[in-house]
Amino acid sequence: MSQNQITNTLPFEKIPTKILVNTDTGQAEVFAVGGIFGDEKIAEVGANNEWTVTDISNLTKKYNNKNGKNLTENQVEQIFLSKGVKQFNNERASIINDNSPVNTRTYLATKQNFVPGVIDPKTNIKAGQTAATLQPPLAPAPPAPPLAPGPGVDPQAGTDISGIENSSLTEYQPEEKAETKLNGGILVYPRDHGSSGYDFISIQPIEYKPQLNLGSLPEPTESGFSSLKTPSERLRQEVTTGPAIYLPMTPGISESNSVAWGQDSLNAVQLALGNKAMGIIGNPESLTKFETAIGNVKGILTTIGDLANSPGLKNYISAYFAGQAVQANLLGRSGIVINPNLELLFQGPKLRSFRYSFKFTPRDDREAKIIRAIIKTFKKTMAVRRNPQSIFLGVPSVYKLKYVYNSTNSERQDHPFLNKIKPCALTSFNVNYTPDGSYMTYQDGSLTSYSVDMQFDEIEPIYNDDIDNVDGSTMGY
Repeated sequence: MSQNQITNTLPFEKIPTKILVNTDTGQAEVFAVGGIFGDEKIAEVGANNEWTVTDISNLTKKYNNKNGKNLTENQVEQIFLSKGVKQFNNERASIINDNSPVNTRTYLATKQNFVPGVIDPKTNIKAGQTAATLQPPLAPAPPAPPLAPGPGVDPQAGTDISGIENSSLTEYQPEEKAETKLNGGILVYPRDHGSSGYDFISIQPIEYKPQLNLGSLPEPTESGFSSLKTPSERLRQEVTTGPAIYLPMTPGISESNSVAWGQDSLNAVQLALGNKAMGIIGNPESLTKFETAIGNVKGILTTIGDLANSPGLKNYISAYFAGQAVQANLLGRSGIVINPNLELLFQGPKLRSFRYSFKFTPRDDREAKIIRAIIKTFKKTMAVRRNPQSIFLGVPSVYKLKYVYNSTNSERQDHPFLNKIKPCALTSFNVNYTPDGSYMTYQDGSLTSYSVDMQFDEIEPIYNDDIDNVDGSTMGY
């Protein structure tokens, strides 16, 4: 390198290093100093402004030795490309700003040739500060052909979501100031996912409608019981609380259907007493008149006496009741037990859960803002609502989930070979901002990737009549 400047930098992850910068071209080399064979080059950045680790084996050994770790070469390389690149870019820019001629600094601060952190002395603007898109290695994504809007969206007027997206899924047009106005429209990731033939998962936050209104309780029916609407019936006329979110199909799509069954027993003694109790409960007068109630108690005691005096069973039944009185298994100590008539009995339905994991990797600044809006939509709509007085809390939004087949279909039809899903509550939402194991950002601060894990729980069980005919054209619930 000609006309270069050498400087000793702060240690990189406890490794003594120095950087050699060409103050004419902005190219640089990083060396680990103090080795057995002298200074050893470990990384470099060329005219294309992309850093390369030139000796990953040596760098990995030094990193693990200095930090007491046992990381792989790939893990150490990722650490360098995040922390190291940021550190050495800052040092490189400082050297260029202090030593390069005015024309060179202006050249290295332009969008086409920029070196991060270099200040243009003519405008006093830092390189990349006015760039319209995220800088390398990103490339602009191709524009996506429009899809027909979902239900309730005006394709002509569209729905403003702070300039982050619009209802026709056309290419996002960024605005300088984007507030979070998530009250309708559509968010799509990736942006070009609207192309022909794609399947996707549609998630629409909607307003939860409670079972009871404190101002008007349900009217009794002819049977004497109040008629309660199911969640699906209450949410049929949905009110959206945020934009529809279209995400790509994710690996591991599955469902688990279960019903609550439990074992129960009913021996001969319990059956006899149960029949007597059912006869009493079935006669309303026996529960209201004192004399009749006393007679009922005597009737139960008589039943117990009859059982205890049963021919051939007297000793066994007596031992059973005596054991119940002293809470000991006297009958079992005689070598027998009363037949419990053990049986597995239906106890009720169970609710299903669905877990999804998505990896978001923005390819340009527009897609980065869309990802941010998607994450904020989930966090906002699943959060508990406060009323102005903060005395009571309101229920969060619930969600309509749908596996959509063929994204060009204007009706957004259900996938014929994947299950349907009833309205769900979002019970868990986790965001990992560094899923690759290191902190890496683009020029505007957007993370290079995000990992999102979420769990949805259906708010209503699946019933027999919810399932279509077995030979139907859909998978059903």
